[in-house]
Formats: sequence, C-alpha cells, structure tokens
Amino acid sequence: MNNMLKYGVFSIAAIIISFIFLKPIIMHENEYKVVIINTSERPVSSVTISGAGTKPNTIGPIRVGHMQDYFFIPPQDGELTYSIKQANQEFSGIINANLKKEEVGQKYIVVGELFKVKVFDEYDAAY
Repeated sequence: MNNMLKYGVFSIAAIIISFIFLKPIIMHENEYKVVIINTSERPVSSVTISGAGTKPNTIGPIRVGHMQDYFFIPPQDGELTYSIKQANQEFSGIINANLKKEEVGQKYIVVGELFKVKVFDEYDAAY
C-alpha cells in the first residue's frame, strides 16, 4: 500500500507539473495569433502575412467556410500587414498598425463576399 501511495502522489505531481509547463505551449498563450476565415463563395489561394520584423509567411489555400491560423512572436515593433490572393485578384491591408515587440494577442481576418476583407479583435460566426 505504501508503494501505491508513492506512485499515486508521483503521478499526480507529474500531471500537474506537465500541465503547468505544456499548457502555454499548446494554447499559444505567449504568441501573437492571426486567424484567416474564408466566408466568401470562392477559395482563397494564399495569404501572406508580413511586417513587424517577421519574414513574409504565406499560408493557404483556404477552402470556402474554413480557416487557418498563424502564430508567431513579434521580434520588433512595427506594422503587421496581409496580402490575400483570391480568384485572380490580390488585395492587401493592415492587421495591426502598431504591433509591439513580443506582444501577445489575436486578430481575425474575415474574407467575405464580393472580396470584402475585415479585421476583427474578436470573431463571432454571426459576422
């Protein structure tokens, strides 16, 4: 019984310690998050996110009704921009005009019908 108690305490301690160290990594709590949501009637060919000291990163394609996210830690202050290619058209804009070094947060880029793009701090399926 004494060995069972030791293993039980060790197991509980290991689970708690693992949760404390792994939760920020899994939940991306110390990173900046950009989510691209395609609510339009056409697929998005690619999205390039650049600025704020980061290398331009291209993600996509994003199917109709789907989303993709991009996580990073801003290495310096600056402007964060996007460039979206959809149906032989390209449009760009600003995600965050004043992104700070190592800032944590999230932005949602919603690609809607008629090539309209909106940037939100929070997203609800009602948009």
